[in-house]
Amino acid sequence: MEHRSSGRPFYVFLAAFKAAWILRVVLLLPVDHRIEDFWLQQCWSQGLRAAIWILPVFLYLWVVDRVDAVRYLGLDTLPRGRRLWLGLAIIITFLTLAALGATAKGGRAANFLRTPPHHWAQLLVQMTLVALAEEILFRGFILTKLSSVQRRASKLLPILISSVLFVLVHVPGWLYMQGPQPALIYLGGSVFIISCVLGLLFQVTRSLWPPVALHLLNNVLTGIMLP
Repeated sequence: MEHRSSGRPFYVFLAAFKAAWILRVVLLLPVDHRIEDFWLQQCWSQGLRAAIWILPVFLYLWVVDRVDAVRYLGLDTLPRGRRLWLGLAIIITFLTLAALGATAKGGRAANFLRTPPHHWAQLLVQMTLVALAEEILFRGFILTKLSSVQRRASKLLPILISSVLFVLVHVPGWLYMQGPQPALIYLGGSVFIISCVLGLLFQVTRSLWPPVALHLLNNVLTGIMLP
């Protein structure tokens, strides 16, 4: 798809997003922890996420690029034929390797049997909203824009750059909740790998829904396999 804007507005967008998200973490994350009711907390937290991660993307595409945002982001299509089978192969392979890795670290798949049903509902709602927001911004928008701005580069470079950005956007939250510690290096590496796989999946299927599905399934798998 042809894009009507140059790279400069896009880079300004990235800088503004990063600044807004840092301010959200530093100034407003303590508010999240003071809201005791889960559903009220999610309305607050996910509302802010939508305002910072999703709404600006649609406004940018409508106002700056003047394109159909839903189509641009790959939200209007599902993979078929060869793309579908390749996408499924990537998803199954990654989840299998992730499960084996979690088991080797002491994770237990049986943990899900001890999870109350209402906790499952909360977990799925929260993780679905997070996966959708992050995929819209990082795969649907940022990866696509990087591929357009850097047309002469290999298809791998935009995936790598967007994955580095994906790790960096998580750093403020990690530092706020855990403080600086060596474990963040491993966490950053894990996030970088899943981001690369999600980027590859998006490029292969040309649809945002497979990355959303893998993102969600990976988060759920991580949740139930924790030691």
